[in-house]
Amino acid sequence: MSDTTPLVSIITPNYNGAAFLAETIDSVRSQTYTHWEMIIVDDCSNDNSAELIRTAAKTEPRIQPYFLTERSGGPAKPRNYGLDAAQGKYVVFLDNDDLWHPQKLEFQVMLMQLEGVAISSVAMFRFQERSEIPPSMWLPIPTENVHFRKITYEMLLRRHCTPHLMAERRLFLDYAIRFDEREEYNRIEDMLCWFMLHQHVPYSIKLSPPLTFYRQHSTSLSAAKLPIIAKQRLLYGEQRVGGKPIGWRFPFYFTLYAVRGVLSRVAAKLNITALNVVDY
Repeated sequence: MSDTTPLVSIITPNYNGAAFLAETIDSVRSQTYTHWEMIIVDDCSNDNSAELIRTAAKTEPRIQPYFLTERSGGPAKPRNYGLDAAQGKYVVFLDNDDLWHPQKLEFQVMLMQLEGVAISSVAMFRFQERSEIPPSMWLPIPTENVHFRKITYEMLLRRHCTPHLMAERRLFLDYAIRFDEREEYNRIEDMLCWFMLHQHVPYSIKLSPPLTFYRQHSTSLSAAKLPIIAKQRLLYGEQRVGGKPIGWRFPFYFTLYAVRGVLSRVAAKLNITALNVVDY
C-alpha cells in the first residue's frame, strides 16, 4: 500500500464479550477503508469469546487474536498488549460491543492526512438496543457533509470526551505513552491516555456527524457516582495547565462532566435521538 493508504491498527480488548463481539467485528469488516489489522486481545474470558475470536481470525486474515494467560481485571493491559503488537501508522481503539459507520476509518484517515494532524476522534451515537439506531445513520455520507473542529488539550479538559480516538503510533513510541494499569485508574485509564497524547500536539480534530455507535448497558446507567468522583479527582490531579496543577478548577470541570452524565442517562432512558448524539 502507498502512503495515501497507511495501515490502521484497530485494538480491541475483550472480556466475556461474546454477546456483541461478532457484531463489532462485522462493523470493522464492513469498512470502506480496507487497509487495517484488527488486534483482539482476550483477557481470560470464561464465555465462548475465544472460540468466536479464533473462528473470525480463520475467515479474516486481517484479524490477529491474542490471549492473555492471566486475568488483568481491566482494559488497560490488553490495550497495551495491542499497542506492542500493532504495526500500523495509526492506532485506533474499539470496545468489544461498539459499532462503526462503514466510512469511519475512511474519513478519519483522509482528514488526518489532509490536515496534517496526529490525532482525530469522532462524534458518536449512544444506544442500548441496535434497533434504537435510526436507519438513516447507516446510509453513505457524502464527503462534503463531513466536518471537523479543532480540539486542544485545554478544551479536552472541559469537554472530557474523545470517543474512538485515532492517533499516530509514533506518539505512543516517542513519548512512552501507555495506558495506566494500576487498579485505581481502572475506568479512567483511557481518558488519562487521551490527556497525555494531547499534551504533545497543538490540537486534534473531531469529525461529525456520528461515525461511532456506543453501546450503553443498563447496568452502566445506574453505576455508583461517589467512586467516579474520586476517580475524576485522581484523573485531574495528574493534569497541568501552564505547568500548574488544576486545583480550584476541578469543581468546574467535574460539574461539566456530571451534567453531561445526567443528559446521557436521560437520553438513554427516554431514547431521545438528539441527546444521544455526543459531539462535544
